[in-house]
Formats: sequence, structure tokens, C-alpha cells
Amino acid sequence: KAIFQLENGFSLGTGALRNNGALFGRQAFVGLSSDYGTLTMGNQYDFIADYITPFNLNGYASVYAGHMGDIDRISAVQ
Repeated sequence: KAIFQLENGFSLGTGALRNNGALFGRQAFVGLSSDYGTLTMGNQYDFIADYITPFNLNGYASVYAGHMGDIDRISAVQ
């Protein structure tokens, strides 16, 4: 199967683009998926966002409160 994902960020108050003005500044990727696995290419979060972030208790209140500077990339900021 062909897959894709396009994520945009904008301000609710003004409608201005977020992510330094990039139209799809969060995730924008295409790929192929089958019973054997998935292959994707493009701008996407790394494995930390999928596997570690759900276990980050500080992330539910404030990611940066427990991880100043995001050294461990647990907030998935690129």
C-alpha cells in the first residue's frame, strides 16, 4: 500500500503558519507498507517519538519541565 502523511501547524488566533513558516513543517513523508514492514521517506520524527515519549510522565504536563533543552529528544523536536 502507498502511504503518506502531511502535518501543518498554524496559529488559531491569526491563521499564520508555525514552524518557521513552513507549510508542512512537522511531518511530511511518503512510503510503502506491506505485511513485511513499512518504508517511509521524508521529514518525520525519529523513533523517540514513537517508542519513548509514551513513557515520559513529565510530557503530560510539560516536556521541557523535565527535559530542559531536550537533550534526549524526548519531545521529538527536530
